[in-house]
Amino acid sequence: MHTTTDFLYEPLVVFNEMHGNEPVFRLAENFTIADDLMSVTFDIRKGVKWSDGETFDADDVIFSFNLVQENSALDQSGINSWVSKVEKLNDYQVKFYATEANSNVPYEIVKVPIVPEHVWKDVKEPTTFLNENPVGSGPFTVIDTFTPQLYVQCRNPNYWDNDNLEVDCLRVPQIANNDQFLGKVVNSEMDWTSSFIPDIDRTYAAASPNHQYWYPPAGTQAFLVNFKHKDPVKAEALTNVDFRRAFSMALDRQTIIDIAFYGGGTVNDFASGLGYAFPTWSDEATHNKYKGFNTYDVEGAKKLLDKAGFKDVNGDGFVDTPSGKSFELLVQSPNGWTDFNNTVQLAVEQLAEAGIKAKARTPDFSVYNQAMLEANYDVAYTNYFHGSDPHKYWNTGITLRFSQVMVCRASQCTSTKMQS
Repeated sequence: MHTTTDFLYEPLVVFNEMHGNEPVFRLAENFTIADDLMSVTFDIRKGVKWSDGETFDADDVIFSFNLVQENSALDQSGINSWVSKVEKLNDYQVKFYATEANSNVPYEIVKVPIVPEHVWKDVKEPTTFLNENPVGSGPFTVIDTFTPQLYVQCRNPNYWDNDNLEVDCLRVPQIANNDQFLGKVVNSEMDWTSSFIPDIDRTYAAASPNHQYWYPPAGTQAFLVNFKHKDPVKAEALTNVDFRRAFSMALDRQTIIDIAFYGGGTVNDFASGLGYAFPTWSDEATHNKYKGFNTYDVEGAKKLLDKAGFKDVNGDGFVDTPSGKSFELLVQSPNGWTDFNNTVQLAVEQLAEAGIKAKARTPDFSVYNQAMLEANYDVAYTNYFHGSDPHKYWNTGITLRFSQVMVCRASQCTSTKMQS
């Protein structure tokens, strides 16, 4: 989990997206972007120690980024495409050189965990290293319990900011699905969490006066279409822009929100996927030009399919490709994510009304995620989070080699995150 990593390895900076990306300095005390946007210099905090008592300094930062550059499998955030090299200016100052001018480089740099050089330099296979006794710089580095049912992280005795740390341990139970989670939160077994909760006022808030909740702006949920499909028949459909537009027009977004999310969410009819979260970033004329392709219209979807050559050749009630081949799309969502599962099932039924044959698939999350990483799927339902500006969404969504069919901007779907 990302939170587990962050609590083990303190970031250089935390950018508070709820306050305009205001920097909260952690292992770094400051950073400066060059006027040409081609480099960023970080001032490293003095007096920080690793959990084993060793001194933290610029060498650890340099080592960590070189480790990721030399082992691409460790590059979980894509930093190697952002940073060309890292230079030590002195014991507490590091300069990062960008691959191209970009003001967003600092936000990408801080995603990379800074690991202790004195530990990791002796690791022969860093990509398979289990790190069973981690040495970290974060607030919770002592792993008290680690089982399939529960893990417990406890306080780092050498944490540089211990005076402001009011929690001794984090207890994280492993939860199999939304139903099990709902039972725990209703019974007050969770102190702090985030997840979709159906009919939240009745099921959760009414159970106890101590049950409080907050809906921050979350992000866009979308169907991802695999452009790299190995099956030429499905690729013929999925790479056809009119087919994707018809797919989108077949979706009754409001019904999906009302049923799968109990009314929590906003219809997203923007081709950009940004929705109404960033009105000043959207050109209204462009929004209106493509809005029809993101609006429920079964008859319009059928006409668009017919125009593109997708016709029912064999008389089974579903369209075939322009070359006359029949196909069925498998639409995947992670098993146990009931809000996602219900969304996909509704979508499959709605697609059938437009003549598109599809079937819901609910693999375990690990299988689901691996299929997306390997482009070994037809269509996947997922979500992308927004930040204080659209760049986070564009970075994680639009820049992928996939197409997206936007469904909604859900305000409460903040528990699920996945790599693609």
